[in-house]
Amino acid sequence: NALVNDLHELSLTDLGALVYKKEQINITEILEQVFDMHQQFAKKQKLRLTLRIDSVHPDNEILMLGDPNRLQQLFGNLLQNTCRYTDPGGELQVYVKENGNNNVIIEWFDSAPGVKAKDLSQLFDRLYRVDSSRNRSKGGSGLGLTICQNIVQAHEGTIFASDSPLG
Repeated sequence: NALVNDLHELSLTDLGALVYKKEQINITEILEQVFDMHQQFAKKQKLRLTLRIDSVHPDNEILMLGDPNRLQQLFGNLLQNTCRYTDPGGELQVYVKENGNNNVIIEWFDSAPGVKAKDLSQLFDRLYRVDSSRNRSKGGSGLGLTICQNIVQAHEGTIFASDSPLG
């Protein structure tokens, strides 16, 4: 079912028919909700999750125009990938900040194992798997990061992978 839903969503994106209901949102609230929803999964994998927010507002609010459901899907996909593919005892550090140009920057650092340099540029390609045998055993269709990329682009952003300082 998940694979069929992912393929359906990608086909709607290709056609330009995927609907985004953008509104003024607090991106930190969405990230906090996603972290809360995945806390048990992370605990089961023995992962430490850290969310750091750098906001000019005293309540750590960072406002942006976005679709809260799609952004929740984006962060959920990324967090599930981290929980599935990070070694037990590892960690995830997410930093959210505003820059001076009304942009929101989210940095997602997870620990080992890392991805080889030759694979980094292909991570967001449809059906691409770094290690197909490992991915099959842990689940995943090779579509999750492509969906993430589509969501980010629909929010006029960019997403890319690079080496994490945590491994």
